[in-house]
Amino acid sequence: MRFTGKLVLSILAFVSILLALFTFAIDQKVGNAQRTQATVQKLLSNDKVSLAVGTAFIDQFYKDIDSELKAKIKAPRSVLNKAAAKTIQLESGPFSAQVGRAYDAFFNNQTAVLHLHEIVVEIKKALHAADKNI
Repeated sequence: MRFTGKLVLSILAFVSILLALFTFAIDQKVGNAQRTQATVQKLLSNDKVSLAVGTAFIDQFYKDIDSELKAKIKAPRSVLNKAAAKTIQLESGPFSAQVGRAYDAFFNNQTAVLHLHEIVVEIKKALHAADKNI
């Protein structure tokens, strides 16, 4: 009977170690809020990535505005894309911090309020500098 008890406890310990290793491996694959924040900031520091994000922002901007304002905008889209991209690069720290907060809230099954107002205001300033009609 003692041998059976030792065997069961040994098996439980072994299974616990395997589960711990599996959990550790998953954590390394999935990551955490800090690693996500660092990754987003590093990605946005890349010119091509920030240009892609800026272009997506401008595309959405054009979808959201009315045709009257579209007609007043004289700056080419490429100039607006670059202005948005440059601002996104400059604001990559605050933006990535908000992404990290969203990641943390998601994985902890919580809600979070993301503060993107300042970032949008900075992009708006950059677009206004590129074209006074914005």
